[in-house]
Amino acid sequence: MKSPKNNYCPKKLILLFILFSAPHLSFSQTPCGNPIEIRDNITLCQNETFQFGTKLIASPGIYIQTFKTVSTNCDSIVTLGVDYLNNSNFSFTEIISTNENYLFNDQTLTEAGVYKDTLNDANGCDSVLTLTLQVINEQEHCENGIDDDGDGLIDAFDNDCLCLINGMPVNLIPNGGFEEKVGCCRALPNDENMCIDNWVNLSGEGIVYHNPDCWAVLGQELVLEGITLESGLMSGRIRSGASGTNLSGMSLGICLNEPMYAGNTYTLSFDIGRSFQNNLGTFPENMNFTVNGISDCESLENYRFDQNFCQKNLPFELLSSVELIKLGPKWNHFEFEIIPNSTIEAIFLGGNCGAAISPFQNASIFYDNFSIVSIDGLRIKNEINILGNSCQDDPQLSIPNTNNFAIDWYKDSILLPQISGRPFVITPDITANKNGTYHAKVKFEDGRCQLVGPIVIETLDLTLPADTTICPNQNLLLSFAQTDVQYKWQDGSTEPAFSVNTEGLYWVEAQKGDCVFIDSIQVSYAKQRSFLPNDTTICQADSFLITPQAPFDHVLWWESPLMLDGLSVSEDGTYHAFIIDQGCDWLDSIKVSFVEVPELNLGTDTILCQNESLTLMTPPEIRNFQWQDGTNSTAKIVNQPDLYWLKGTINDCVVQDSILIMYEDCKEELFTCEAYLPNSFSPNGDGINDRLKLLSDCDLLSFEMQVYDRWGNLLFSTKDARLSWDGKYNGQLADTGSYLWVVNYQFVNQPEPIRKIETINLLR
Repeated sequence: MKSPKNNYCPKKLILLFILFSAPHLSFSQTPCGNPIEIRDNITLCQNETFQFGTKLIASPGIYIQTFKTVSTNCDSIVTLGVDYLNNSNFSFTEIISTNENYLFNDQTLTEAGVYKDTLNDANGCDSVLTLTLQVINEQEHCENGIDDDGDGLIDAFDNDCLCLINGMPVNLIPNGGFEEKVGCCRALPNDENMCIDNWVNLSGEGIVYHNPDCWAVLGQELVLEGITLESGLMSGRIRSGASGTNLSGMSLGICLNEPMYAGNTYTLSFDIGRSFQNNLGTFPENMNFTVNGISDCESLENYRFDQNFCQKNLPFELLSSVELIKLGPKWNHFEFEIIPNSTIEAIFLGGNCGAAISPFQNASIFYDNFSIVSIDGLRIKNEINILGNSCQDDPQLSIPNTNNFAIDWYKDSILLPQISGRPFVITPDITANKNGTYHAKVKFEDGRCQLVGPIVIETLDLTLPADTTICPNQNLLLSFAQTDVQYKWQDGSTEPAFSVNTEGLYWVEAQKGDCVFIDSIQVSYAKQRSFLPNDTTICQADSFLITPQAPFDHVLWWESPLMLDGLSVSEDGTYHAFIIDQGCDWLDSIKVSFVEVPELNLGTDTILCQNESLTLMTPPEIRNFQWQDGTNSTAKIVNQPDLYWLKGTINDCVVQDSILIMYEDCKEELFTCEAYLPNSFSPNGDGINDRLKLLSDCDLLSFEMQVYDRWGNLLFSTKDARLSWDGKYNGQLADTGSYLWVVNYQFVNQPEPIRKIETINLLR
């Protein structure tokens, strides 16, 4: 609905018309000279008209009218420029979810569609707003404890919030492709330090590292039929002999980036190439390449190979095995699904401890691209441990091997407040009720995460009520409803409920499994309660409202058939009330007396001449009185202007009165003319304080006024006191802010002119 528009007559013209036609304004008469020329512009909306003197304007253009000022009978020529605005149209799009609404033109919208509204724009013209509303399905917010999308799942367990939905698989083997090295090295005996980062030489034999740059440095060239050697390739031998072992003659070991956990599923993959040297002309038999795992990295040094390695019976777990005799002279890719039976922190490569290799057989193998990744994304063991006694203490939850990762904890799928430190301590500040199902979201550095758990915590929280006071002759039942709990009360009884019928201290001991809980309650009986005001005297009033002191549930007045929270009385008497407060019944009474309040009169407000004084006297019947300055003298001598008051009691009623004492110079004052220069004006077209001018009731002999901006530019100047500044410069609205105006004026019969320089604030 379009609202009515304002009259678009420019405020400048309105004020000029007032100046030219208002006979009540007093100005010095000036003979007419050339006509006063005034120019202004207005902007109208489409299809609007404007009355300009005798002309009705309905189209843009330049219009000229001559106006005559009544007070001076002088002509003024007004030139008006008229422009027309086109109507504005605005379109915008908003998106809400299915459980939200959108307020548009006093309508609450919940459905998608196109909606329109017509308004007045900043210029007062019609504007058409077109809203395109889109409604999309709400997506689950994963940390607010609300089922946002209405699928019955909340936060961590909603499909929108599941872990392991992004990020690349993590290779648990560091430098699995052997690209990282510390130098160029060749097959040198007893190369303990190796030249490949992270890997450990367990055989004590020389290392061959195949890298084109390294072979050029070493001055050697290695050509193998059917195998292309790439940068970062390790080489070793499966060999036999009188001093050999059944394991690889060149074996490597490495610690994993993260442990593999029992029961989790992983993919193990690697590439192997083969080259044989067989003096007997036949392929060697019983040659196996194995990948083995051990439980901790610190033990890896113990798995160095010698002739007696297989007889040591060191514990390790076989993860994969390849029969090398069946390999052709090329790269062969192997991939296995493995489920460790125990926690694996390190692996080592080698042969097996099975049948012996035939004498003098020797075969070289080359391997590359070792990788172990989790199939189901479980990078840590799905295990939450409870530390301490969760029944008596605050439960402490921890997840092994997660010190370097951030963890969010959830109870019953709701995100819990995160407290710094490990383990995670479930204090009353985190959740009032510790019982529930807990999960943990472990967040890794690559953006992936793993949901660990659940673990269920059941504490024996059988809290008795707080110490309480009950009504006389009332019983209190203390009762618990948990099953599989053994109870023992202070009197030796073992029932889950106990009835209290006397004052005293009561306690219970409850036990469920290893949890033992003890609590107590002090029970007292309520004493007689007074809830009505003290007996009171009511001064000069027609009625008095008797209000019982809270708390109470119900109140009944003997003197009234109605159940009212307060009883209004108008006669002397004793009144009784009966209340029920939390099940207790109480009776109380009050005596009410009505009296007339005597009058206290300090006299009428008084004006004294300078050097005069006045003595204010207190009436003899007043008691406990005090003057406004805190004194309590019976006579108050007044010699300064002030508001003096006296307060006290007469016949048990509070009385008070005041008197205003003022002083004046009793000599006859001479009237002088004054001018007022405002410090702000607001040319916003509201008809209030729209122009800047000097204000005075006296006739002016001379007048001159200039307005400057902060940079010293002259914006307005006049010598006619009837004119004023409309807040424009060169036809444009000046900016809001501070301006400087200089006024020189002299009143009639004033001996000297006055010059004032003031700061004026332009507001809108």
